Amino acid sequence: MEKIRITLPEEFAFSQENAARLVQTLSRFDSSIMIQENNKSVNAKSLLGILSLAYLQPSSLEFMIDGSDEEKAIEALKRYFDIK
Repeated sequence: MEKIRITLPEEFAFSQENAARLVQTLSRFDSSIMIQENNKSVNAKSLLGILSLAYLQPSSLEFMIDGSDEEKAIEALKRYFDIK
């Protein structure tokens, strides 16, 4: 299992469009991808799960990735959030 904490860009908003793009990006992977934030864990491949985090207004998110394509999923997350 890999964990990665991503600091969200200031301009990132938990809009339905951004959440849908994130779900679409992560759904390509076989690995289980969860987001852990404030003792709440949600499936990162679930639109409702991601939107449920919006009320928390987090400045960062911890992703837990478990499966055969963990590294590829991490790279996709970095590209999605434009992290070098």
